[in-house]
Amino acid sequence: MTRTFLTYILAYCRLEGAAERDIFHHLWKNQAGIKTRIGVFATWTRTHVGSGIPSEDQVWRCWGAALVNNSSGRGKHLYIFDCDGDMEAIDFQAVRPRNIFIGAQQNLLEAVKKKFSLQSLWYLGCNECPNRSLASTGKWATSIANTPDASFHQDDPRFKGFKQVMRLA
Repeated sequence: MTRTFLTYILAYCRLEGAAERDIFHHLWKNQAGIKTRIGVFATWTRTHVGSGIPSEDQVWRCWGAALVNNSSGRGKHLYIFDCDGDMEAIDFQAVRPRNIFIGAQQNLLEAVKKKFSLQSLWYLGCNECPNRSLASTGKWATSIANTPDASFHQDDPRFKGFKQVMRLA
């Protein structure tokens, strides 16, 4: 395993010990020398508030994110992996993140934008593994963690298949 900071995060859950679980800001806790930080998240696909559906019956989705240092040392690049996402018919030049991402992914994007100078946003939604999001996301995160840590570069093989989302708002 490389020096990549890998954290498994269960956000918004009502499991025993939920208050002690990691949340988004743990992605950028100071870890000297680390260039790529990876998170695996389990979140609801939409809020249960006002839906009439109890929170324990809501649909959950696992997805991942990597926060990569810019090669200049200033700013970050955010990659969001969602194996239940769909990239068909998305115009990555014009689409807004809110039209692609589920709520928790949008929340992560906003948190990153508040904390850092976001240089670029990337997305991969493969829609090839229905009902297997934990296994697929875990496999993706492990593949990133098992490669040498590096700052951002345009053709990084760790992020093959990701498309850049040109609009950040």
